Amino acid sequence: MHHSKLLHLLKVLDAPELKRLSRFLKSPFYNTNPHLVKLYQLLRKEHPQFDSPKLAKEKVFKKLFPGLDYDHQKLLNLMTDFTALLKQYLQALQLEKEEPVQERLLLKAFAERPHSYDIFVKHVQKTGRRLDALPYRNIDFYREKFWLSQLYFNHPGTDKFQLSKAEYDASMQQLDRWFLLEKLLLSCEMKAREKPLSEVYDIWLLS
Repeated sequence: MHHSKLLHLLKVLDAPELKRLSRFLKSPFYNTNPHLVKLYQLLRKEHPQFDSPKLAKEKVFKKLFPGLDYDHQKLLNLMTDFTALLKQYLQALQLEKEEPVQERLLLKAFAERPHSYDIFVKHVQKTGRRLDALPYRNIDFYREKFWLSQLYFNHPGTDKFQLSKAEYDASMQQLDRWFLLEKLLLSCEMKAREKPLSEVYDIWLLS
């Protein structure tokens, strides 16, 4: 299993992340297969290189299932399940760092559930206040403000005819500024390539 996707993914974890993976795998919310925990415990000892002869598939299988004949498909299925959980773990680690994404997912969770419109609106307002309190107005700000307004506008519980012209104007302004800032950023990168690489770009609105 030295060249497996599972080991390649395990190599990207640092020592604290690998240690913390134990708690993730032992959580019944994510995993109910004790053999996955046992496989983790076997593999963890070989971090970070994972090049030990002990990781031959037959040897790993014998450790996991003593007394059973080697079953390639059984081990493959276990490795596939572990790989899927490892991807979830990496997503969870990244999500911890992304507060705006956490808020967005929470808002979508409220938006998709019946009888939660009041809670949804309160969280929309709270998120809006957090964004407005930021000391800068950059690409992320305008993207998040536009996304927030559209989520609110398009909720089935929102009466669009009760929305004000100012709200629609603000949403359009957020979209325009998000688009223009993204375009300017990419245009600068493209223009910086022209002379050293002898390339010419025809950039809409800027050419």
